[in-house]
Amino acid sequence: MQEKAESTGNSLFNLLADELTNIIRLNLEPHPQAHDSFAFTCRHFYQLSKPERLRVRLAQYVTEGTQSKVKEMLEKYPQLLLKRGLIKDKSGRVFENITVWEYILWALDVKYMGPMILNCLSQHEEGKRIAVELLSQFDGLEKNGIRYVLNGEEYNEKHYDFAIINALQTFVKYFNQWDWHTKLKHWKQIIGMAEFYLPAHVAQHYCDPEVPFEPTPEFNSETFNRVLSYFNNLTKKVEPWWPDAKLAGNIMGVDFAIMRSGTVNGSRGVNHMRGADIAAQKDMQALNVLRTIRSTTDLPALKKKLVDMIQASEIQSAFICSNVG
Repeated sequence: MQEKAESTGNSLFNLLADELTNIIRLNLEPHPQAHDSFAFTCRHFYQLSKPERLRVRLAQYVTEGTQSKVKEMLEKYPQLLLKRGLIKDKSGRVFENITVWEYILWALDVKYMGPMILNCLSQHEEGKRIAVELLSQFDGLEKNGIRYVLNGEEYNEKHYDFAIINALQTFVKYFNQWDWHTKLKHWKQIIGMAEFYLPAHVAQHYCDPEVPFEPTPEFNSETFNRVLSYFNNLTKKVEPWWPDAKLAGNIMGVDFAIMRSGTVNGSRGVNHMRGADIAAQKDMQALNVLRTIRSTTDLPALKKKLVDMIQASEIQSAFICSNVG
């Protein structure tokens, strides 16, 4: 029926002005299923909504830390870096009217994802135009931060605050003073929930079987194993960091937390206190190093790479103009 209506030009949606169709699209943007359903009501809306559907897919890959998929998309559609819209990450944060570039800067996914994104830009005028806008986004974030909503609370941050470190620090500090029930509650609910709220690249460092947290790593390897699964001691299975469905009795932040140090071949979900204080101490040390190197070394290096790209493009343009003249 849909194909017949389209072929005879009888779809009422085809008669809508672009401005009105775009208003409908924007109102449906926070509701992906409704947006996708409406996109298939007519070719006109489908074409208008294509950039938004691509942006949503790119945002999904970015928030999941699926770097290979991000690279694949940006090599075809680098202009998506300039598109703003709603982004919801795997832990439930909702960012309104931001770009995927601003998201990776906030998340501090700047050692691997950030440089890869810049490498997707061409050396021609279009690449320079995008790079200039990315630098503007960079400066804007450093000045104003990014707003997001989590569990009904609004936050404004320049970068992810590594709340997991404070949760681990408190656990280590009071471990010998708390009773067993208080320790276990903090482990499962405070540390576990802080782990659930990690940006994907930090969770992937937890899960990376090739780079343990003990001894404390430097987090400067040339490559990064972007794994997002761990061994759950409760179920005796390898499970995804963010499952599609939460099962009662098996929820990170409620029933268990993740331990990286003291384990081999990745991390483990545990609900006991055996070795938890030592593991927490070593995990905290590793995460402190990760936060420091990403924010004080890799972030400035990414900005320098961006500035250098723009300057090189300007020199190239000036050289071409001088030869033409």
